[in-house]
Amino acid sequence: MEFRGPMAWEMEQPNGQPRRCLNINCAKTAFNLIAETNLRYGLKATIDWYRQNAS
Repeated sequence: MEFRGPMAWEMEQPNGQPRRCLNINCAKTAFNLIAETNLRYGLKATIDWYRQNAS
């Protein structure tokens, strides 16, 4: 199946997947939160825990 017609892009529509960026300023202010675990270690620990506890 080949399409040979003209392409028309809808330029007024959102582009790509919606994204959100993590911002912990509210948690810092409300709870005096300071992250003590980096992302790589935290993700590995979470995956390891899940593998040990998944039933």
